[in-house]
Amino acid sequence: MMRTVAVIITFVFLSFNAPLNASGEELPHLDSLINTLSTLDNDTNKARVLLEIGWEYRRVDRINAIAFTERSRELSIQVNNRKGISSSLNNLGVFYSDSGLYERSIKLTKQSLAIDKELGDSAGMVLCLLNIADDYVQMGEPNEALEYTNKALVIERLRDNIPGMAVNLFRKAKIYEDMANFILALECYEQSLVYYEELGSEAGTSKALGNIGIMHEYNGAYDLAIKYYLKALAIAEKQLAHVELPGIEGEIEQMRFIMVNLLSSLGAVYCYLGEYDRAMGYMQWSYRLNNKYENKAGIAGSLNNMGMVLKYQGKYIEALESYMKSLAISEELGDKWEIAGIYNNIAVVYYEKGDNMDMVKEYLDGLATKNRTIS
Repeated sequence: MMRTVAVIITFVFLSFNAPLNASGEELPHLDSLINTLSTLDNDTNKARVLLEIGWEYRRVDRINAIAFTERSRELSIQVNNRKGISSSLNNLGVFYSDSGLYERSIKLTKQSLAIDKELGDSAGMVLCLLNIADDYVQMGEPNEALEYTNKALVIERLRDNIPGMAVNLFRKAKIYEDMANFILALECYEQSLVYYEELGSEAGTSKALGNIGIMHEYNGAYDLAIKYYLKALAIAEKQLAHVELPGIEGEIEQMRFIMVNLLSSLGAVYCYLGEYDRAMGYMQWSYRLNNKYENKAGIAGSLNNMGMVLKYQGKYIEALESYMKSLAISEELGDKWEIAGIYNNIAVVYYEKGDNMDMVKEYLDGLATKNRTIS
């Protein structure tokens, strides 16, 4: 019996968050810090520099990151530097979280939180609370993540820290979104937007508008989704057109990421509405930008999205060509999630064509294998 094909719309557009820069390259001043360490005879200063070295190693050598941070913690204990102990514990939590050891990370971070609470360090408490919340998100425990995010939000409100409130509300919205509670997610994104607008943060405002658009799209309110996507897109275009202005350099990479995702989102909505030419126009625009920015993962995503539009138009040969190009790049990058999504999409095309069911089986079998490797 022919198995049922899971027709999943795997357009590549999620939240408008710039990815962590994890280039794997050693930071320029790491050697300088190590050289400085040998000149110090004060244990408090040594602990501080060891902590900095550990953090710098985070992206290039996690074993050394942990080793140097442990040495920092030991020295801080010897000189009874409570804040030094807290900082080293928190950083160790981050490194173990990076390694997927979330329970160990939470244990260490809670120890850091207790010290910061004892010291009355509200900023340190917020950092610990959010790191714990992130670990619970990764563990698939959203209610616990919400609990710690709310605690951080209470502190930020008491401090009247507008940037902190904006960020925390955005993070809270993401947790609700992961729980498929789009109504509460929308409320949090809207509250976050108010604070980003008050701060004059173009990147934050564009990001919040884009995610508000996603919530409306999830709720089937396509006209509202388009409205918010276009507002966000106008801000991103304006910023990217004035990259020479002082003070915005740090937002450019984030704006590029936001813009290509906005274009993909607009393309997806117009595809749902049956406006395929307009949908393809936005997908191609996203593709051109990803090429311009030399973003291989983005190029793969854009090709996948263009394949989806072509599939909806019944242009199966062209859709398969686009998927295959996307698959080649994704395999080069080793992106297992993207590869699995493309396998699904290829299987759907062969199923809808109805002239080669062996290929449907082949790609469904491949999809099942990929899903096992990423579960």
